[in-house]
Amino acid sequence: MLKEAIASVLNQSFLEYRVIVVDAASTDGTIDYLNSLRDEKLQIIQCEDNRGMAGNWNRAIALSRAQYVMLFHDDDIMHKDFLSQQYRMFQKYRDMVFCHSSARLINDRGDRVGSKEMKVPENISGADYLTRVVTQSGLVPVPPTVVINRALLNRKIIFDSEIEPLADIFCWLELTEYGSVGYINEELISYRIHDKSVTGIFMKLFQRKLEYRKCFMDKMIVLLVKRSAFCLSDARKIMKKYTYAGVGIDILNLKKSTGSLSHVVKSCLIVIKVMPGALTNSRCFASILAALFMPYNLSRSIYRRLVSFKDRSISC
Repeated sequence: MLKEAIASVLNQSFLEYRVIVVDAASTDGTIDYLNSLRDEKLQIIQCEDNRGMAGNWNRAIALSRAQYVMLFHDDDIMHKDFLSQQYRMFQKYRDMVFCHSSARLINDRGDRVGSKEMKVPENISGADYLTRVVTQSGLVPVPPTVVINRALLNRKIIFDSEIEPLADIFCWLELTEYGSVGYINEELISYRIHDKSVTGIFMKLFQRKLEYRKCFMDKMIVLLVKRSAFCLSDARKIMKKYTYAGVGIDILNLKKSTGSLSHVVKSCLIVIKVMPGALTNSRCFASILAALFMPYNLSRSIYRRLVSFKDRSISC
């Protein structure tokens, strides 16, 4: 998958760009393959340590001096016109702090399994985007589609290791302070969905993910109040509502990945321990009941019918 990812990045119709590949102390022969590549756009950085997901992202971003920067996963595919389409958007909207696009969802074999599209304008103010993300579902960008305009920032781009699986989402929402947000309604990335991805790993570490969600909720409350998007009481109410509903989605996804009723029961006990307030949320409670007593496909379908579009949670 790494070979396919790098090949797609190097095969862009846009010509003026560089690719920095950071090897975080791999031991599987990856560095030998990387060193065998010959392309003037490519820069290989071999590191002696692995700083974890957020730490490695911060290191990679810091190595770049370009105005426009992005992070790309080693198992995804960049479509040929991705960079040219992004550059066109940044030339059109000079105050745009980041831009993202629709994505094709694929499995391990590269087969199409779905699409990620959003009902948002081509360009929207950062303040409006921040409000929409916490009050509507499906507006969080697909990670490898995001390109950031660093020229508009008066600070470093930092991914918070305290909320590691949600660090990219929080970073982008923080950046909405500096400009507008762009969206290209075209599938410009093939985003791989599989159990070996970071998302799959954290789904299995259910308690840890709950703790990350709780920390993310607290940081988002502070951010919303700081940006004057909501008063403190409303920010708490909104973020609790959507975080708790997100816990329900986590439980349904856990059932999908394991197919185990005992895992669902254990996850409920963990929720009681880590985030008991989630059980007071009707969407989370409905998800738990559906996961306990229905097959996954039926339980997910019923959950979607129970929750209106604007009431669904932030997903990750």
